[in-house]
Amino acid sequence: MRRVALGVDPVEPYSKVIKADGFIHIKSHVGLDFDTEEIVEGIGDQTRVTLDWLRKALEGAGGQMAGLVKVNVYMSDIDADFDGMNAAYDEYMREAGLDKPPARTTVGVPLSWDGLLVQMDALAVDE
Repeated sequence: MRRVALGVDPVEPYSKVIKADGFIHIKSHVGLDFDTEEIVEGIGDQTRVTLDWLRKALEGAGGQMAGLVKVNVYMSDIDADFDGMNAAYDEYMREAGLDKPPARTTVGVPLSWDGLLVQMDALAVDE
């Protein structure tokens, strides 16, 4: 297996991106503002910013949004926020030109920071 780690975290024991056997594995991201690194408010904005972070990681690894095959979505209050996340996610994917979006799993879980509503990781093909 050919495996390349990109952006190994200097503190935590993980890599930010792994390229292996034709796939790009992207660690989870959250809706932190690019400039202030503060959590953005609202499920729609957190969803879009989280997807922006995934896109940035994917493109940094030489991939593109069209190569996404799977996105895992973790939500702190799935009952209250699913519809808002789903609408923002659908809009984002359509704007990215993905009329056939990637497979997706969405689960409700406790998230690690106050105010954090959504977290996502992704898998893409390395085209």
